[in-house]
Amino acid sequence: MAKRIIGTAGHIDHGKTSIVHALTGVDTDRLKEEQEREITIDLGFAFLDGSTAFIDVPGHEKFVRNMVAGVTGIDLALLVIAADDGIMPQTLEHLDIIRLLKIENIVIALSKIDLAEPDWIELVEEEIRDLLNATGYDDSPIVPVSSETREGIEELRSVLAARLDMITGSSYERPFRMPVDRSFSMTGFGTVVTGTVISGEISDDSIVDLLPSGKNPRVRGIQTQGENVDKAVTGTRTAVNLAGIQKKEVIRGDVISEKGFYKSSLNVNCSLQYLPSASKPLKFRDRIRFHSGTVEAIGRVILLEKDTCEPGEECFAQIQLEKPVAVSAGERFIIRQYSPPFTIGGGEILEIDVPRPRRNRREIAAFLKKINGRPMETRLLEFLLRDRLKALSTKEYSAEFGLYVDFIKSVFESEPKKVLSFQSEGENFWFSAEAFDHLLKKTEKTIIDHHRKNPEKPNIKRLEIINDVGNRISENIWKLAFEKLRDRIITEKDRLRHMDFKPELSGETQKVYSNIKKFIISRGINGPNLKELIEETGIPEKDLVRYLGNMIDSGIIVKVDSTLYYTKEEIGNIGNTVTEHIKNNGSITVAGLREVLGTSRKYSLPLLNHFDHTGLTVRQGDERVLK
Repeated sequence: MAKRIIGTAGHIDHGKTSIVHALTGVDTDRLKEEQEREITIDLGFAFLDGSTAFIDVPGHEKFVRNMVAGVTGIDLALLVIAADDGIMPQTLEHLDIIRLLKIENIVIALSKIDLAEPDWIELVEEEIRDLLNATGYDDSPIVPVSSETREGIEELRSVLAARLDMITGSSYERPFRMPVDRSFSMTGFGTVVTGTVISGEISDDSIVDLLPSGKNPRVRGIQTQGENVDKAVTGTRTAVNLAGIQKKEVIRGDVISEKGFYKSSLNVNCSLQYLPSASKPLKFRDRIRFHSGTVEAIGRVILLEKDTCEPGEECFAQIQLEKPVAVSAGERFIIRQYSPPFTIGGGEILEIDVPRPRRNRREIAAFLKKINGRPMETRLLEFLLRDRLKALSTKEYSAEFGLYVDFIKSVFESEPKKVLSFQSEGENFWFSAEAFDHLLKKTEKTIIDHHRKNPEKPNIKRLEIINDVGNRISENIWKLAFEKLRDRIITEKDRLRHMDFKPELSGETQKVYSNIKKFIISRGINGPNLKELIEETGIPEKDLVRYLGNMIDSGIIVKVDSTLYYTKEEIGNIGNTVTEHIKNNGSITVAGLREVLGTSRKYSLPLLNHFDHTGLTVRQGDERVLK
């Protein structure tokens, strides 16, 4: 049987706690101050049966922040309105909160009917019905009750059970997540936290994330609905005994969650419904109180489309918070006026852990408008298509959206024409097929353009192409791209050229190449350096460096140890001499090569360094051996 949570709502002194007591036999006012003042200050908890729990919230305007924490994760709201009072300010504010949190199922308990005349009760009931019709809850039942005489209590019990049976679950599962509403210490047990499991399940002895601190305590005991259990599931009131953490390290507003599936945020992008009851327009950078889950944080609203949002309007915004909070995309939130505190709006978190906008506010708003109200599968695809070649891993998408990796993989794998992937270190990374196709075309065009502008240059450095096309693209994406282009782009170490390209040397260039090569050949084993080549050829240094680079790229000459130049044939001959010597003598030294070649250390040392670099030899102390 599914576990369900009912949360109370309503104005102070309308009888919420008394109704819970009448239904469960439990007095949820646990604090001494609550009992002395006869008002609910903090959250109270009771169990209707083995599958249904009550969260009793305070009705006083000073404690609305506690009320918001209490209705997080509930399946049904029991809105209590006293027959002798009728609709009051906190009735309206609590109903606004219920509506903004998208709690779709409510039952109205018309309480204290023993204190009002039948005609008055009928008038109040009509007023309530008008309110429900105006707020989209027109099919919600109204049950007249009295906690004193118990009239209507059993009918209310039946109505609640019937409404709970009508509730269906989400179309997809999310990893375990429980916002903390209480933290305390028990002798012999240590730290205990309580909350409502809003998704997933948790088992005894699990390692969990405590957010936003990032600590990883171990679960060493679980209670749900007041009983010791091995695991807690979605919809249960749960107490978790945590090992490796002190009570002072966990506060209301923290979240315990399945390890690795969620993260904390300072900035969130959202859709925001600004209530018609707000007394003034919401302005750019207005300070507000942000409520989500059980957390309250101070922040500022950064409107993305314009600088004001009028009462009754829906807008897109970034909320910039003064402390990190553990929230997830798709989660509902409430904002309250900073001072005096009053509920002014709420909405849905669409993106978490986002950078602050610079000059792209409207661009961000356009994207949020595209995903707002769409199914989670569509949102995942839109995020991937927007991020193009960013290539996030499945785990990174899990942390962004609070979704299991199997669900994410199934969404992406169902769209092979739109989504591509690669594997790295056992992880799948996902990116846009359209963006990848654009990358291939742009890369090939860039190489062709380079050849057209540099007809004498035989190839182009791979890094130069990457910098020209997009140096923020991951190496894995580039590896895939060059692999995909292998039938048109020839790769030689770190150099690239188009298969249709052949260098076109002018007569003058051919003459220069010939003169340079003749001089290098004439030097034999004593290859010249740049200074000597400048003196011999009379070519300006800048032009000579360009000529030498092209000759190296064409395989005509070889640059040794960044200083000396040899022909390809001469380096081959010297390499054969080194190989033969090592085979006969076991190794070769700088002095040994100097003697074999009849040259000086000025040439033998750079040559051996070159052979080390190219993989012919390996240095062992002062000696070289064949690799």
